[in-house]
Amino acid sequence: MKKQPGEMENEMKRQLYTWMRARDLPPVLFDKLQPQNKILLHNIICVGNVRPTDYQMRDLYKDLGLSDTRSEPQKGGYYPSTQELKAYFRPDGTPYQKKF
Repeated sequence: MKKQPGEMENEMKRQLYTWMRARDLPPVLFDKLQPQNKILLHNIICVGNVRPTDYQMRDLYKDLGLSDTRSEPQKGGYYPSTQELKAYFRPDGTPYQKKF
């Protein structure tokens, strides 16, 4: 039986819950992500089959509301380095699908 889009999003959110909790991110932030970033975050953290570009990681970081550069980046806001972003978006342990 094929899952409906809402069911798929709920499953992705459930799978990301531990990772988000470890970073003190409320699960509601997942609901606010752009659709492509929901899939990207899930694939990075849970599936482990994606190596995001710097741009994708920065966009995801901003979309999660973690950047203070959203309003006026030209005024010297904080930009995490590529290494910091890679560390932040690193899966914790075994990818979800390999657990079963």
